[in-house]
Amino acid sequence: MDRAVLEQIVMQGPVWHRHSCLCLGNVQCQMLKPANVTITPTRVLAAHEIRSRKGRESLFNEVRRIVAPQGRVVLVEHLRDFIAAITFGPGVFHFFPRREWIDLTCAAFELEQEFPITSFVRVFVLRPRMH
Repeated sequence: MDRAVLEQIVMQGPVWHRHSCLCLGNVQCQMLKPANVTITPTRVLAAHEIRSRKGRESLFNEVRRIVAPQGRVVLVEHLRDFIAAITFGPGVFHFFPRREWIDLTCAAFELEQEFPITSFVRVFVLRPRMH
């Protein structure tokens, strides 16, 4: 996926794309009816608001259910790392380390691309795993 296209998707905010947009709340993942979404669902700086691991697993299970085999998912998140600790102080513990996002998504998705958009925000482009 072209980085310029990804950056455009990221700038659109926490939206699921199909033929029209359906916004998700910042905390709860709604059960979505469409399946085989080929255009990229995105979660921008919001998935970390789901505080329980089980809740985050539910989010990614639902995302995997609706994404077509050729689809992509773009996850944009603050990371809990040294730079974020300097920037946010104790607030850094509200975020999750990179390893959490990789571990959380690896059962259903493969990491296709990863890059920073600031010193403490990363973009993860995920491709559905073929089982």
